[in-house]
Amino acid sequence: MHFEKHPIGELYAETLLNIGTKHNLVDVFEQQVHSLTQVFLDRPKFRILLETPSISKDEKIGFLDQVLREVAHPLFLNFLKILVKKGRMVFFHHVVDSYTRQVDKLRGRERATVVTAVPMTDETRLYVVAKLREQLRAEVVLTEYVDSRLLGGISVLHEDEYMDGSIQNKIVRMRDSLLRSKVHEVSH
Repeated sequence: MHFEKHPIGELYAETLLNIGTKHNLVDVFEQQVHSLTQVFLDRPKFRILLETPSISKDEKIGFLDQVLREVAHPLFLNFLKILVKKGRMVFFHHVVDSYTRQVDKLRGRERATVVTAVPMTDETRLYVVAKLREQLRAEVVLTEYVDSRLLGGISVLHEDEYMDGSIQNKIVRMRDSLLRSKVHEVSH
């Protein structure tokens, strides 16, 4: 997930959160938005069908009823129908990003992305989560990526803050420092 802010996504996510809060369904809706996102990833034709302007809104709503009636909460299904009626399904991923961010805030959670050269051990993961929890003063949800192009170390992205502790970055900083000191020596 990118967690990008988009006004339409923010508006609809806030509406869904308000409905969820009122009916004690915040967690149910969170699970269902992520399940539907996974369906869209696994079956892109399903998402394309709901976003295609040449297919009537009534056909799309009928399709939603047929496919989701037995598995989606009725209030969530009605929310999706409103997105279809308003021609907003194309913004669904923004709704998911915004809803996730708003629920995280409600639950006191922060999300961070960690990039390492090799998969983290359980011990390293626990250490990283503990350090981030201490720094952010919140429960931490970690997303991990392995980038074999890294020499080693760890890079962390939290919101707009990027902490680069990779060995490559340390080498670049060392080289820059040496070059600056060399330039300083030559100029004096």
